[in-house]
Amino acid sequence: MEELFDNVVRERLKDILRQYELRERHFECVIRSKELEVLLSRARAAEQQQLAEGQTNRAAKAEQEVKPEWPWFSIWD
Repeated sequence: MEELFDNVVRERLKDILRQYELRERHFECVIRSKELEVLLSRARAAEQQQLAEGQTNRAAKAEQEVKPEWPWFSIWD
């Protein structure tokens, strides 16, 4: 009888250990997934920052091309 009880307890403990290991692996996968989400968000933010800087530079350049020189005439002419 005691041997039967020991076997039941042993199997139950093995099952608990398997569940714990699966839970631990799942937790590690969730953490890795969140880390990758953060990296992706940072990369997207950096890309948007570069695009915004490029647009600002192009706008400034276009403004300089369109902006007339001052004064439009020389008083010495």
